[in-house]
Amino acid sequence: MKQVATRLGMPDIVATAPMGDVVRMARHATRLANSALADGLRARSRMCKKVEKFFPFDRYVERLLHLVAPTRRRISVVVLSYNYARYLAGRLATIFAQHYPVLEIIVLDDASTDDSVTVAQATAEEWGRNIRVVANRSGSGSVFAQWRRAAAEARGDWVWIAEADDLAEPDFLRRLCAALDAAPEAVMAFSDSRAIDSDGGQIFESYKPYCASVAGDVLDRDGVHMGATFVTEYLSERNLILNASSVLFRRDALHDALSRCRELETFEAAGDWRLYIELLNAPGVQVAYVAEPLNAHRRHEKSVTGKMACDKQLDEITRIHHLVGRMAANVEGVGERQRVYREELMERFGLTETRAASSRRRNPRSKTGRVKA
Repeated sequence: MKQVATRLGMPDIVATAPMGDVVRMARHATRLANSALADGLRARSRMCKKVEKFFPFDRYVERLLHLVAPTRRRISVVVLSYNYARYLAGRLATIFAQHYPVLEIIVLDDASTDDSVTVAQATAEEWGRNIRVVANRSGSGSVFAQWRRAAAEARGDWVWIAEADDLAEPDFLRRLCAALDAAPEAVMAFSDSRAIDSDGGQIFESYKPYCASVAGDVLDRDGVHMGATFVTEYLSERNLILNASSVLFRRDALHDALSRCRELETFEAAGDWRLYIELLNAPGVQVAYVAEPLNAHRRHEKSVTGKMACDKQLDEITRIHHLVGRMAANVEGVGERQRVYREELMERFGLTETRAASSRRRNPRSKTGRVKA
């Protein structure tokens, strides 16, 4: 028996059992086998982790999918969250339910003091989906710092910055991608939005009535527009892209525009408007639009715009007007439309020209808060 065991490579088995004690030897052999199996599994796990670093399976599948469907757009979804644990499960559910496949889902948490990170991870586990959580140790102090982080972290060619408290219809990405197919030079695509309150109740079924005061019936239907024309005709007076969650950005264009707009952090409510102008004013670029309200914009009672002093709001709008005015110096009627709109706001806010001018001198720049407009 001992000779046989030695030839089989198990001398330790017979060394611990009296000659002929088969039961005791069998028990010991079982313990050794289980121990060896456990060691082998641990070694295999360590090896798998090393291999994954060099040959990640998800990247392999991603490559296979590209070979099968080369025209599929590589979309990174970046969820911006700050103390939105209440809404995160619902938001992620509308992302997981999209009819268009996405490359990755990243949750950027801006040092939330609630259990946002835990909720995000638990929701992903419940759905059996992979997400990557990037949590700041301290608050960025600016939503646009998080936008810059989103453009840097994303691997996709397109980026959907999906704010944590908004929602989307399952066909949101598919419809925007179809619109982009007709706009080869597009740097962004967006859809109409409906407005909901903090509890999800509907406020407006569409933003079209608001947009009609500037754009007429143009945004009643899908379309592709030249960027510079869209700026002068539809973004020069007021911002008609009313929620960033309704936009799909081309990542390289977004990254470059963010790099050029170093003053974004000086805006509290109009920074997204400023960025759209920067993106669309480049030569030859396009913007695609889907008229169906596929995005749900959650409007909070205590939003940035609601809490801002009226003169500060007017100040930011005036800054945008001056910027577009310089861009469209030769476009007839832009300056007049802007002037009329500012006068309407001054009357609505109960401001005088003297007070507005004083505010602009006193507050040439405004600090950015974390709560969205």
